[in-house]
Amino acid sequence: MPKNTEKELFKIIGNKIKLRRMELKYSQEKLGELLDISYTAIQRYENASAKIPIDNLLKICRILSYLNNPILFLYGLYSSFNGSFLLSAGRTLLNFRNFFFK
Repeated sequence: MPKNTEKELFKIIGNKIKLRRMELKYSQEKLGELLDISYTAIQRYENASAKIPIDNLLKICRILSYLNNPILFLYGLYSSFNGSFLLSAGRTLLNFRNFFFK
């Protein structure tokens, strides 16, 4: 994935995390506690200054999910991109779906 596209993806993910966290009225500290990581890690994820390890991303999706369905949370990522990247994002979403709904 080109570096600019990767950075853009992490910005979108970070923004979705922040918006949903605020919607649930969770502080960065509270979300960090639930994930067993520091609030500064949450801050770095939201600001896209650090890449989110896949295991943490899956935990975040479970904690912040809509109606306990992480696919609905991630769907916004899928619809935020277009062109050839959509195919890659679609495969990623299918992998998440298969992980959560075996």
